[in-house]
Amino acid sequence: MSPATRQRVVDQMGSLKQSTRDYLAETDVKAPGAKTAKLIEMTGSGGKRALRALSDGNRKAADTLLKLHDDVATQRAMVRAWERGDISTKELATALRRYDSLDREGKEAYQRLLDDTGSDGISFVSKLDEDQTRSFLGSACRRIPVVSGGSVAGSDRLHAAEVIQGSQLVDDSCSDGLSVTEQTEYRKQVVRAASKNEDISATAVITQIENVGSQTRRTRLKLLLKDTGEDGIRFIRKLDTDQQQKLLDIDKHVDTSDFESNADMGDWRHSLAVYQQRSAVSDAEIEAHIENTYRAATSKKIDDREGLIEPVANLKKGSRLGTGSFRRYDNELKRTVAYAKNPDIGHGTVKRVEVEPDFLGTDKDVDAEVVYQDGTTHYVEFKRLNDNPSKRNIIKSVFEKKENGNSVNEKFRQIDDEVPKSENARIGELKIRYTPDGLTNEQDVRDVIDAAVTDGRKSNRFSEIHLDTIRIVPENGEPFDVDLTKYKQTYP
Repeated sequence: MSPATRQRVVDQMGSLKQSTRDYLAETDVKAPGAKTAKLIEMTGSGGKRALRALSDGNRKAADTLLKLHDDVATQRAMVRAWERGDISTKELATALRRYDSLDREGKEAYQRLLDDTGSDGISFVSKLDEDQTRSFLGSACRRIPVVSGGSVAGSDRLHAAEVIQGSQLVDDSCSDGLSVTEQTEYRKQVVRAASKNEDISATAVITQIENVGSQTRRTRLKLLLKDTGEDGIRFIRKLDTDQQQKLLDIDKHVDTSDFESNADMGDWRHSLAVYQQRSAVSDAEIEAHIENTYRAATSKKIDDREGLIEPVANLKKGSRLGTGSFRRYDNELKRTVAYAKNPDIGHGTVKRVEVEPDFLGTDKDVDAEVVYQDGTTHYVEFKRLNDNPSKRNIIKSVFEKKENGNSVNEKFRQIDDEVPKSENARIGELKIRYTPDGLTNEQDVRDVIDAAVTDGRKSNRFSEIHLDTIRIVPENGEPFDVDLTKYKQTYP
């Protein structure tokens, strides 16, 4: 300590109020005078005023402030936040008590939180109760009260399968599976979300995490919040308990090693969170997507189900959150699940559905191979025409011939020799919506398809038809098939 600093500390110590002197004389903190001098040396007059404010009404918090002499950074951060008016005296006292309740690792986590979030982190922790603070910053393990139990040596560190006097572990594991870096980022995102948004409270977020049940679910939720912050918080709170469980439990039913990219189920959850919060995709669509994804993942009839999940997992990587891509993938998922679940769709009872079957000798595929109980196999390509199944759109989506085109007819042309030419085996399925000012019923659709085939051939937009059937699936009507075999002849 320099002579100038020593003199400043002496002067500050000499000007302590009588109430502070009384506190220092009565506290159980060892060497309170030396620790007060250290506080003043590190924080100046702000530390002296903070100590006086705490000693007048909350001596336990004042004790903790003095005991922070060996953690100067945390001590200084708390005093400066209070001195600037970012937190009240009450919040400062609570934050100090919460800090004092933590074990060594929890205190280290608190220090990292203050490094990243400053006074926002102090304010956040001050709003938590002691158990929530331990949950947020301390050990991954939780305790619950027990009615009986002998006296067992206690500890502020929990271990797997440990039972201590008055409480026991909720889970059989004490690791939440997050690295220190992941934990730090998760906490930072949660604090930022709560500090920036009036609809997000510290206690509600921690309660939300605790209420998802198992440690595995909490880990996956923390990782989601690490990646999505306020979007993830708002997303998860809109889901009911059953939907939350399916969202967080689905991983055990999906083999992500079969993904062609490096995406994982955390990316899938990430995509759903940002699409729900930042796109025109509705809450109902997201909830139905979770349900259908879980059905696909647990179905014994769907092979290569990962092909339905991976595209959505990769959507988060896009710079734009257009609804078209999500709804296209969602439709493929929904219809695949419908074939596997519905015993009466298409040709009868379905035995198996393979997602995107490959054809040897080509790099092409179709969306689904549907095998029925009687041995019949159908190959189905799904298309979603939004709300405008006009003649022009049907020609473009179903029939139009372009080099490397993506119409249904063109897809089947490219794999013509690979798909068995059995009766009605090639199906193009269109999802549409009847509208008052457009197509209003089944006959309207049949007329448009007939006109599309006739006009498309006349304009040479396509010549040969490689489809057997167009299956129409209206959002607001009953499905029906349009037989194309009468059109199947080659034109010059």
